[in-house]
Amino acid sequence: MRITEADYNNWWLSPVGAEVKSMLRERVARINDEALTDGVVRDQVKLAEYLGRKLEIMDLLQMTYDELMGD
Repeated sequence: MRITEADYNNWWLSPVGAEVKSMLRERVARINDEALTDGVVRDQVKLAEYLGRKLEIMDLLQMTYDELMGD
């Protein structure tokens, strides 16, 4: 499905888009908090997993229209 750049930008500015963005930012904050627990800090694999989750969400938050469309 192809959308216009205006549709993409307007969706992020809509109440739903703003709520999604807020939820994603909250998730990043929770991941940061969880990653700083003793159990995770001492486990390299878990730490890498938390970092991967955080970076994946950050990529979504920073994605441009061209990246979404694969251009």
